[in-house]
Amino acid sequence: MTERGEKLRRLPFADGAVVLGADGSVAAVEHPDGRPVLLEEASAGIERRMHTAGHRWGKGFVVADGRGYRFDTPAHLAWRADGVAAEYTLGPLRLSVDRRVSDGVWAETYELANVSPDSVHVGSLAISTPWRDVYESSHDSLTRAVHAHVWTGGAEAWVWVVPMDGAEPGLGLRLTEGELWGYSVESRNHVSGS
Repeated sequence: MTERGEKLRRLPFADGAVVLGADGSVAAVEHPDGRPVLLEEASAGIERRMHTAGHRWGKGFVVADGRGYRFDTPAHLAWRADGVAAEYTLGPLRLSVDRRVSDGVWAETYELANVSPDSVHVGSLAISTPWRDVYESSHDSLTRAVHAHVWTGGAEAWVWVVPMDGAEPGLGLRLTEGELWGYSVESRNHVSGS
């Protein structure tokens, strides 16, 4: 459970786990050695002020026709043994998210559909992946932090995340359909540099 008393679902992934919140978002990624890979909502200090449930993995926003829509609480949620399917209503758009963790493979699909009779211009789609790149102290950095290498090369985009001390394994994300041309850093802390 989280600090909010939320029931979590833990899905084995390699020698660690992917932990899903009650809303279907990823609340945590457990490294095999026990260190966190993502920012933790229930931690003390700077990290707690930087990260909230509203910025969990898989949440985000869409800018369409000059208006912004956050996807935080799904309109529909369907749990399966290997994950979850979530659907969000975003003005004239519907976002369907399929998240599955099975046999050592973690796969996510984000499908944005226009459900209105009019054309819609989508300017941005942002999906949160809150890596724990917190650098409060050298000890904390080397025992609990990760470093993310990001390549936004369109259809060849990827992310490679490794513990700061070089411990294996790392976590890799690879875009298999669509294009990613940019990324941004949200909730950067001016004291810790994270």
